Amino acid sequence: MHKVITPLLVCLLFSPTGLSQSQNIILLDNWDNDTLPLDPYNSTFNECWGFEYNGQEYAVMGSTVGTHIFKITATDQLEEIQFLPGNIDWAIHRDYHDYNNILYGVSDEEPGLDIMDMSTLPDSLTRTRDTVQFNNTHNIFIDSATATMYCCDASMTDIFTIAGPDSLIPKAPYGLPSFDYVHDIYARRDTLFMNSSFYGLCYIDMGAVSPVINSFQFYPDKGYNHSGWLSDDGLVYVFADETAGKSVKVCDASDWSDLQVTAQIMPSTFDSTMAHNLMIKDSLLFISYYYDGLQVYDISDIYNPIRVAYYDTYQGADSTVFEGAWGVYCYLPSGRILVSDRHNGLFLFDMDIPSSITEPSSQDLKIETHANKFVLNFNNYDEKLIRVFSQSGQLIFEETTTDQSYNLDNSSWASGTYIYQITGDQFGVNGKLVKADR
Repeated sequence: MHKVITPLLVCLLFSPTGLSQSQNIILLDNWDNDTLPLDPYNSTFNECWGFEYNGQEYAVMGSTVGTHIFKITATDQLEEIQFLPGNIDWAIHRDYHDYNNILYGVSDEEPGLDIMDMSTLPDSLTRTRDTVQFNNTHNIFIDSATATMYCCDASMTDIFTIAGPDSLIPKAPYGLPSFDYVHDIYARRDTLFMNSSFYGLCYIDMGAVSPVINSFQFYPDKGYNHSGWLSDDGLVYVFADETAGKSVKVCDASDWSDLQVTAQIMPSTFDSTMAHNLMIKDSLLFISYYYDGLQVYDISDIYNPIRVAYYDTYQGADSTVFEGAWGVYCYLPSGRILVSDRHNGLFLFDMDIPSSITEPSSQDLKIETHANKFVLNFNNYDEKLIRVFSQSGQLIFEETTTDQSYNLDNSSWASGTYIYQITGDQFGVNGKLVKADR
């Protein structure tokens, strides 16, 4: 069933009474089914994924009872074409990855690997199950460069070579060190980034004669190291700690054996917000937050990420329980974005980022930098909401004004870069403020 029938364009930045539900995001469709059973956390849905086959885009979402397959229509609708039932009706976690026209799926609560052949689309996928080599598996990741599947299943990380469309061969070494507990993996050309829960981050060069293991145990704002993603050029790695109030870390990965945290990201809406999953496409970072929905950051400057879009999929009360957005998928060829919400099902988005996010129009705003203040010169007397955030996302200043020239006192600020967000009736701009050393 659908909650949204017609496309809705939402491009408000902020409202004078607080954060709005979205910024620069177009909500195309939302599929939900409130008749499905709940998991032990009183939620229904979990991971999402997407793929393209024969020019048609598809979406995938897991629920307590199985796997839901959707055709994404030319009119931007989510049309459920198939449901593949699981063996239980209370699954908390499912995970998916596709390779070479096969969709693979696992579950924490159900043993086995779902192998779903795309060749019978557009009507349906054809599923087989491998229950011999697979126990309960938390996450899978496929290194397409080496046709290798990595499976995180608590006690060890199993490795398989994908020899054919329905053939997996165990690959030596069969298991990797689990450290504390390897929750997730990102792999590229035999180099692994292992999110090892409370131990931290580990990265392993499997291409060496003997695997070279490096660890990243001590880093700022450390929590439960949950998931991460590497940029297309291999120079930026971003990871999330699934701990209330902990930031997402942006890292310089130009030397994979010596990661350096260059910036920390956290929305300013909720002190105990939790990031869950993330992906990087080009210079944009897509993050799914339990209570802050989809958050999109421009990380072209890894020292100064700027939030350029968001959509809050969960409008319930903020908490530290696992509610809200679970998964995000940003690699559909059309540019459309998928987000799965624990309560509200699958969302289909498009994004419209105006240039004023990074380069505010000189017709709207001119900024003068002085020793202890910034002077904001506007072209009108309309009411404007001014907000300033630290690089970690902490709100440090907020005020509404109708002045055409506004003196923003920065005498108590430490030197460094800050992000401003200004919204009026006629415009909304984001940008950087730099306070120099004196």
